[in-house]
Amino acid sequence: MTIPSDESTEPMLQTQCEALARISLGCLHREYPNHVQHFWRDAGDIGTPREMHPAFFGCFDWHSAVHNHWALVRVLRLFPQSSLQSDITAALNKSLTTENIVGEIDYFVPRDRYEMPYGVAWFLMLCAELKESAADNPQMKRWHEVLDPLEALMSKRFEEWLKTLPAPIRSGEHSQSAFAMGLVYDWATINEDADVLKLIEQKSRQFYLTDLPWPFRLEPSAYDFLSPGLAEADLLRRMVHVEVYHSWVEDFLPTAAIRNDSNWLDPVACVNPEDGKLSHWSGLNLSRAWMLKSIAASCGRADIATKLSQLATEHQNAGLTAIKANEYAGSHWLVSFAVYLLTTRWKVSSPK
Repeated sequence: MTIPSDESTEPMLQTQCEALARISLGCLHREYPNHVQHFWRDAGDIGTPREMHPAFFGCFDWHSAVHNHWALVRVLRLFPQSSLQSDITAALNKSLTTENIVGEIDYFVPRDRYEMPYGVAWFLMLCAELKESAADNPQMKRWHEVLDPLEALMSKRFEEWLKTLPAPIRSGEHSQSAFAMGLVYDWATINEDADVLKLIEQKSRQFYLTDLPWPFRLEPSAYDFLSPGLAEADLLRRMVHVEVYHSWVEDFLPTAAIRNDSNWLDPVACVNPEDGKLSHWSGLNLSRAWMLKSIAASCGRADIATKLSQLATEHQNAGLTAIKANEYAGSHWLVSFAVYLLTTRWKVSSPK
């Protein structure tokens, strides 16, 4: 794939995002292969992926289906004149119907921890993306209205889950609490939900402010697609007072090693892109890239920011070159991470 630099023009970025969107369209309604994590209530409580999840049955698993829908909404929103506009609209119209969302709700109601926290957080970001476009785009508004009942359920579930969470989950996979809290914080910012913002701020401070310094020598684990350490710093920059964050992040990061250009966080190489778990490292490069960019923009030290930005570019290049349409183990989810990175979705403005 052609990799745009940080100085890419908008036409170059559009070309890249359209290439990614084509891959996403090829996955969106591909039902098999499929990995279902299912809680049985009785012997007959099972169906095909499409029967259990009429809106989000493709892309190998539920959460990947959700963030592929998000990626297509994002591309459509940023490039409404794209040649893919009609294809993306048709695909989203097929998924986002009232009947399909009723079916999703029927599945979720008796399963209060299903897709918590990762899939739930991505679903709320899908809703946030639609909400930001709703005022100017009747189609986006209709899709958001269709999702509204499931959004209400998901936001309540996430709030209940976080209130009772006694300690952070510092994994590098779907269970990680920091990444999900960051996505939901952005959703709450866009929705001006003061209660959720307050809850996440309180839990973030409780969980992460004392993690000093972070032991980056222990990263990554073999299956990571998120950095446990960088995700904490990416979360806290959203809410901690700027001067407090400057001091905290300098103690959190291996500041001396960064200044000395030590190889403290090199991009990783996926040894088997056809292995669903080992392919996670391609996504780790992408998520590290946007987290490094966000920390660089918030750290308050020009010399450190420059080093982090350079490292982010190395990770971005490594992550983007790993996306190949014919390697479904990665292509069914890496597109979303690439779109999140390239379109700077990690930047969310405070409510006006």
